[in-house]
Amino acid sequence: MATAAAIALKKFVQETGKGSITLFGCPGEENGGGKVYMARAGIFNDMDAIVSWHPEKMHMVRTRPSLANVEVDYTFKGIASHAGGSPERGRSALDAVELMSVGCNYLREHMPTTCRIHYAYLNAGGEAPNIVQANASVRYLIRANDNEEVRTLWERVNKVAKGAAMMTETEVSWKVMAACSNLIINSVMQQTGYEAMQDIPVPVPSEEDITFGKALQATIALSKEDAAKPLYAERVLEPAPPKAHGGSTDTEDVSWNSPTLQFHIATWVTGTPGHSWQAAAQGKSHFAHEALLYAGKVVASTAMRLMEDPERLEKARAEFLEKTAGGYVCPLPGDLMPKNRPRD
Repeated sequence: MATAAAIALKKFVQETGKGSITLFGCPGEENGGGKVYMARAGIFNDMDAIVSWHPEKMHMVRTRPSLANVEVDYTFKGIASHAGGSPERGRSALDAVELMSVGCNYLREHMPTTCRIHYAYLNAGGEAPNIVQANASVRYLIRANDNEEVRTLWERVNKVAKGAAMMTETEVSWKVMAACSNLIINSVMQQTGYEAMQDIPVPVPSEEDITFGKALQATIALSKEDAAKPLYAERVLEPAPPKAHGGSTDTEDVSWNSPTLQFHIATWVTGTPGHSWQAAAQGKSHFAHEALLYAGKVVASTAMRLMEDPERLEKARAEFLEKTAGGYVCPLPGDLMPKNRPRD
């Protein structure tokens, strides 16, 4: 999409002499937070405005803020022993991880309703049940409305981890693996994008798309609301109320460095869960390709409107400066580098 939009905008700039464009290649959004490292390096600082998109099941300008977060690996170290012959000598790291999970489950009752805590076991200590597990680790993803609220909740999670270590007489350490800020929404940018969406026809599914979409949707547990909707999005939705939802995106840190707009573009059939095999299965479909080109047109049209209307761009900048008056502080530790991925 971004490449399609950049090609269209290049022609517009060459013909009109208005503005300039930059196409960013942004790696590792999921479980990598590539844009956060780019923001920390100042790559987005000189942009007048940034326009992006995200695949979804509806056509809509994104108006809802998303949550800041921190991703932390907790490692517990205990003492191995024979679980049957000398259990009193062992100190179970696996017990510590499980007790941390219990503690965090109780913590959920006493935190703001907009906050989220998720976890996944990284190392359960091995497969032998007759051994007291000496090592275990778990990854926690802690989300809240902004960086400060994340830090406050994270401190409480750390206390739970320390308590679990005390109860099991194990040692605990932790390391930040990723983090991102909250999304700064910009009403001027949103209105500009919404206007652009009105002028471009939404994609229409082919018979093949409909057949494929019905077969795929049959594997999804639809809500009553989704079951009543068309198979594919047929129109642009009105902007939703600016109420934070439970997800996060590394675009959040981009929005702290430049007026930023993100679109939701329907590349999936109605009801498709994010991060599901059904979402992945639609990635190369004919409809998804048409939706990608639609997204490119919408992004290009939005950028053209901004370049043709300096006053609108100044209003977007003024709103951005007001909402980021405290300045951007990257949530990543200064010495944290991008994760290394093994190559095939």
